[in-house]
Amino acid sequence: MPKVDVNKKRGDPNAQIDLETFWSEVSEIDSPNNLNLTGAWDEDFGRSSYRYQDKENDIIIPLGRIKEGSYASVNLSISQNLIAAGSALSGLGVFRRAILTHLTRTRTPDQLKIIIIDPIKSLGDFDDIPHLAMTRAVSKEEIHVALNWLVCEIERRIHNPSGTLIYLHNQERPPGAREPSVLVLITELGEIGIENNDVVYKLVRFIQMARATEIQTVITTQQPSAEKLPKLILDNVGPRVAFKLPYKETSELIIGKPGAEELLGQGDMIYTDHSSQYVRMQGFHVESGIIEP
Repeated sequence: MPKVDVNKKRGDPNAQIDLETFWSEVSEIDSPNNLNLTGAWDEDFGRSSYRYQDKENDIIIPLGRIKEGSYASVNLSISQNLIAAGSALSGLGVFRRAILTHLTRTRTPDQLKIIIIDPIKSLGDFDDIPHLAMTRAVSKEEIHVALNWLVCEIERRIHNPSGTLIYLHNQERPPGAREPSVLVLITELGEIGIENNDVVYKLVRFIQMARATEIQTVITTQQPSAEKLPKLILDNVGPRVAFKLPYKETSELIIGKPGAEELLGQGDMIYTDHSSQYVRMQGFHVESGIIEP
């Protein structure tokens, strides 16, 4: 794999990290050099711990590099949903591609289905991936169909034959009969009709039911305002990622404190689980959506 010099791409002589291309760096996302930033309840010790539930099937979102030799990821199957915001050229678009690139190379279509809600028409080069549960939703009509399908899928999964959470249901089933995880990727929340109460209701419905149904959502936006990010949605999303944002107020809206307005842009970010943990890191660089092996 060729190497990508992030310093040169940013034109920033003070940048600290040179990254190799995405796949060669993070193909072993659960390696000792990877820090899983997800806290999970530990039944044995009654406290939060950094661990995976199911290394074969969980939805692992790669974030970036904290320092030399240390990568960071989030397990959505534990933390449930994620929102990322950033201005133009902040690295937000590359972040979306990094997620899809990693997941389509580490999960089979039987393990993971993907729904792309893409009103800004930015992910057309992913139209042929076999993981898609339906055609990429671009128009208002297609987005309406996708949201309705998700609501119906939630009801079907809740009433599965074993009557348990999908995660537990899958433990009782042979590999070929397990329900796949589902990732919903929304490229621009502000362009899907968020002013419509019915749209907000449907979004909140499948976001709230993520743990029970194994349907996780990644919401991204370049329009981080109170009008475009309803409190009802923000309250049901844990992990937050802020790339460079224009104002202190937008940083406070996304991560609960100022700071993102001071970022350099082109991939550097602040991550928080919306508690007291804040991590600054450099995101991965992906030349294109599909990386040849």
